[in-house]
Amino acid sequence: MGVAKALGDIGSHYQGDGSYGQALTNYLNSLEILEDLGSQKGISTMSNNIGTIFVYTNENEEALYYLTKAIQSCDSVRDPINYGNMLGNVLVAWIRQDNAHSVQYYFDKAVRFQRDIGMFSDLAQTYGNMQAFYEDYTEPSTSEFEQRKMYVDSAFKYATIVNYGPTLITANFHKGLIFSHLGNRDSSVHCLSEMVRLSEKFEYETEDLATSLQLLAVNFAEEGDYKKAYEFELKSKETALRMDQRKMDESLHQVKVQFQINEVKKELALAHKTQALIESELERAELSNERKDILAKEKQIQIYLIAVGLVIALMFIFIIYRAYNQKKQANRLIQSQKEEVEAKRNEIEIQKQLVEEKKDELEASIFYAKRIQEALLPSLQLVRDKLPNSFIWYRPKEVVSGDFYWIKSKEQKTFFTVADSTGHGVPAALVASVCSNSLNRAAENTGFITTGELLTKTHELLTAEFAKNTEHLTDGMDIALCAIEGRTLSISGANRPVWICREGEFIELEGEPTTINAKVPKTTFKTHTVELLTDDVVYLFTNGLIDQFGGEEGKKLRLSNLRRLLQAVYRYDSAKQRDMLQKAFEDWRGNMEQIDDICIMGIKISD
Repeated sequence: MGVAKALGDIGSHYQGDGSYGQALTNYLNSLEILEDLGSQKGISTMSNNIGTIFVYTNENEEALYYLTKAIQSCDSVRDPINYGNMLGNVLVAWIRQDNAHSVQYYFDKAVRFQRDIGMFSDLAQTYGNMQAFYEDYTEPSTSEFEQRKMYVDSAFKYATIVNYGPTLITANFHKGLIFSHLGNRDSSVHCLSEMVRLSEKFEYETEDLATSLQLLAVNFAEEGDYKKAYEFELKSKETALRMDQRKMDESLHQVKVQFQINEVKKELALAHKTQALIESELERAELSNERKDILAKEKQIQIYLIAVGLVIALMFIFIIYRAYNQKKQANRLIQSQKEEVEAKRNEIEIQKQLVEEKKDELEASIFYAKRIQEALLPSLQLVRDKLPNSFIWYRPKEVVSGDFYWIKSKEQKTFFTVADSTGHGVPAALVASVCSNSLNRAAENTGFITTGELLTKTHELLTAEFAKNTEHLTDGMDIALCAIEGRTLSISGANRPVWICREGEFIELEGEPTTINAKVPKTTFKTHTVELLTDDVVYLFTNGLIDQFGGEEGKKLRLSNLRRLLQAVYRYDSAKQRDMLQKAFEDWRGNMEQIDDICIMGIKISD
């Protein structure tokens, strides 16, 4: 198993470098070992890797063979994420084959599975791929056009839920085209403009961007705004040139990859031919020795067969007679059961429809709650203005989060915090809103000048808020609160530390060993101060990152690994640190589910 894994890792390395021929050779060798060992999970993963290479080189028959093999070997219960991804991959291959029956079959299967386990990014891509299958239907009066419109709307819906940039961009483009076919010019212009805005936001360009810019230029010209028309026409030409260059580079790369793949196929064909010759010679030698024994046994077998034939004939007559009587009885029972099953099926269908309606309502409510929560958080621009060279990595476990960050300036001081409310999901988001509101009230209605005073007043307000409930709620928050004035950093905390990374070594500032909720007695929080140096990095974080399970042994990340991770990234600028932390988290988590909300803030001290 170790050799197979090593070959797979080497193949992944080559694939990442664009050396698809060498990647394919290592994947095929790894797959052969895994098949000998009977490792279904390994066979599934390796077959999927091989299939994606053939999808890239447009060799759809080979791609379908290996992707179908990957799905058949994958355990959808133990490995649902990979199973959902594989369904999306095989759908793309069937779309390229233009096989409508198979496309519809795998589309229905992918949508049901991805929606049931909440794979909304993959679900958005699945609807987007089906839109591409119906892209040539532009006549509004046809049923195919209605299908296309439904797929675009669904892709937009699920991409919006998870803010998935690539599908949001393509969905807005095709919504703009559909509105244009329907004669709705204003909506078409809005969608195409949104597509251009999102392309700039996510730094994601496609061939459709040039078309959108061209269509917007035509619209501005028709409205008489020739300055804007010229501006968008120029952008369209520049984008088209970039896309043409990218397509040329991609074509050259695919020619190179195809040559590498053909060489691998030749080597495999030669190996199979050599193996067949060896097996043929071995079979010929064995047949020579076995022929005499076979002739002697044939006569004996003929006698046995005649006797057995007579017995079987008698048994067959008896079985037919008995089966005739049993069939008459079974038909009466089946008819009765069929009527009962039909009634149950109708009842289940009604219940299923009700459940789906409730599910859609719940998804819409949660998405609206996400928009409200995002509006309550400080904008990233405000954070960058107040704390230059800083970053925030904010990743809810679900659509909404119990973690939040906060910033407020008073005179020459900038106060900022990262807090972790009880739980996660919708309940935690409600607690977070109460905690954030208490911080704002404490900041606005008191004459605070230190972090300790501000946190003490926040505890008092939060306790009073939760004490209104007769059930005496124990919800609250753990928090690290900081203030920076010049090079002086002040901190106060409740169950959350503040780390300062100085030349790779950590200074850990601890707050009070207590949480903030209605059950905790009134606490006076102390203010701790430290003088910062150039290139120091201040880190505030919740426990979602260190509690994440992952790695080879499926254990928690823990504080020790977080220290090592921050020691590896602190030298870089803030944006680079955030990206490296996100990648390290994904590598650690692997296929495991995210278990908690994550929020980490870093501020690098400059001259």
